[in-house]
Amino acid sequence: MSNDKVGGLFAELLEPVNDIMEPILKQNGAVSDTVRYLGQANGKWLGVPACTGSQIQSSCSRIDLMKKYANIDVQAMYPAGSPPKADNWTMDTFLKTAEACHKGGFPFGIGLGEIDDNVGTAGAIFQSFGAHLVDAEGNLTVKTDEMRQALEFYRKLIAFLPPDVAAWDKCLQQQMVDFWQGCADHEPAERLGGRKAGRTASCRVIVDPRLRGRP
Repeated sequence: MSNDKVGGLFAELLEPVNDIMEPILKQNGAVSDTVRYLGQANGKWLGVPACTGSQIQSSCSRIDLMKKYANIDVQAMYPAGSPPKADNWTMDTFLKTAEACHKGGFPFGIGLGEIDDNVGTAGAIFQSFGAHLVDAEGNLTVKTDEMRQALEFYRKLIAFLPPDVAAWDKCLQQQMVDFWQGCADHEPAERLGGRKAGRTASCRVIVDPRLRGRP
């Protein structure tokens, strides 16, 4: 649940768990900004983060296709064992990469349906522009320049997505990269094991789509 909703509707009704979080943070170190955003309101912890549902999501991409069609070297941007070198990986770069991969026949798999995965992606994109549907006091904040920028980004992005993205369920979204139909999607956690129990026995769990024979 986002800070907007907790802060606006439920924060005062929930018992803070700072007494639980303080020793956890002391022992394990600070959490990410995403976890802090989702778990806190007005400086109070309203829940204890867990690995499931903590929204630590990045993108799952075809490294070879990103390099071939958009000249994006993912491995150089995120070198193993070293800090990221991805300062140029901006929303503008994302849009240009989506266009290039679409022209190459392997579009991005960014769903626009009503499933939670698509809502989470939309939330991340809105946040990147500083756009909020509701503020901490519960007021609608749709008519803002930030929201217009986010919607303009989506207007441009949708031209480079598969035509049926508004009707996608979880299966269609996750098949994009698995079955070599697309260049990138936004659901790595399920691809790396969480989806394992939900697939039929005849299907493989794909860790690297280029190595399809290795479950």
